[in-house]
Amino acid sequence: MRRVFRTRRIAVCAGLILALVLFVLAVRASVLRVPGMGGERSSIAQPGATAQPQSAGEQKGGDSAKSTNSEAQSNGHDPSKLFSQAQRREILEKAQQTAAASGKPRHEYHYCVSTKGSVGDTGEFGRTVYATLNDSRGWPRAGLTFVESGSSKCDMTYILAAAEYMKSFSSLCSSQYSCRVGNQVIINYDRWREPTDSWLKGGGNLANYRTMVINHETGHRLDHRDNETVCQQAGESAPLMQQQSISLRGCTINEWPLDSELWARW
Repeated sequence: MRRVFRTRRIAVCAGLILALVLFVLAVRASVLRVPGMGGERSSIAQPGATAQPQSAGEQKGGDSAKSTNSEAQSNGHDPSKLFSQAQRREILEKAQQTAAASGKPRHEYHYCVSTKGSVGDTGEFGRTVYATLNDSRGWPRAGLTFVESGSSKCDMTYILAAAEYMKSFSSLCSSQYSCRVGNQVIINYDRWREPTDSWLKGGGNLANYRTMVINHETGHRLDHRDNETVCQQAGESAPLMQQQSISLRGCTINEWPLDSELWARW
């Protein structure tokens, strides 16, 4: 009889111990599920934490990808977002200061923005043109500034054109590239959405391609010629007026005029 009671007592104790162990394990599991505690990393940003930069692959996404690199965004402003009047003044004033400090003859161009064919929303195109032309890394270093005209009086017109209309401006224009005809700077919509293979293979992206093509075609309006200078050896920065869309000649991409290119005729 005593042996039976002892057996029952041992069983009850074992059951209590097992229940206690299970309770402790359950409490520990619930703690581990709380963000920021236990072995799991919280997805909530902690005060003072610095976000890790995305890889190049994470920054791109299809043929309309926009670079998140601030160096590629003209004047530090993102053209994919609306500019306030204060931002537009800031961009122009900075350009004017750069032009004044350049020591070059000063000249202010008035330009218009237009389209031809089905090219979707053109707001970003207009903002990119404005910010690129007045970027202190660009033509303001040659003493030039650019003001968008609200009238038909345009020293030059920037046209975003569907590829099938490129040759309607001139037989010398191509459905593959952008071109300049007289006072018209015609930007190929296909290239506006997707840069050439040459540019992408050289490490470029959509944002700095847009900067390059606007500056390059503007250079033609300023009386520069294609390939008037080219880089002499691999690894050098390609001159802006080199036809980088076609071939980099082993050189590095460059979307801004070099010091040797800082001249204009009007």
